[in-house]
Amino acid sequence: MPVTEAPSTAPADSRPATEASLTSASAEAETNPASAAPAFDQKITFIGDSIAIDVAPDLESHYANIGVDGKVSRQFAAASQIVSGYVAANKLGDIVVIELGSNGPFSASNMRSLIELAGPDRAIYFVNTNVPRSWCPVINNTIASVAAEYPNVQVIDWYGASAGHSEYFGKDAVHPNAAGSAAMAALVEQAIEG
Repeated sequence: MPVTEAPSTAPADSRPATEASLTSASAEAETNPASAAPAFDQKITFIGDSIAIDVAPDLESHYANIGVDGKVSRQFAAASQIVSGYVAANKLGDIVVIELGSNGPFSASNMRSLIELAGPDRAIYFVNTNVPRSWCPVINNTIASVAAEYPNVQVIDWYGASAGHSEYFGKDAVHPNAAGSAAMAALVEQAIEG
């Protein structure tokens, strides 16, 4: 199932990537019951960068109701506009997973704004990062400290799960390979499902 690289803003009359992904997953499950993902009623929106694109097949095989919106080189600053578009179209999932930070730092105020935009009635998960870049510890500290301020926000500790596991990464030590993608997807699934 292809992951759509959604533009930063979607016109009001276009289908966001989440809807397209949901439609594809539902159609596949109806025509091929063996490919159906396990039952999970809540709609999930996963917003990220190229790492989200890498992990999408593993997540989509587990969740029928997931929409993955990944784009190469996406910065955290783009997330507010993306979430705004989904909120305006009433397409933002009950569960929102944000996987951004691999391409540069962001501020605590940017993260707070995004959380408030998504709203207090959604479960929001931030995947921290493990990249060989100077901003990695700064981002992970920001994610941990801001997440602690909100009862509906949790951290998915990709750094902790992948540190010391070079076998999870491609040659650039940033993008997960097949084993790393499966490990990150499992971590996301564990966080969402408890």
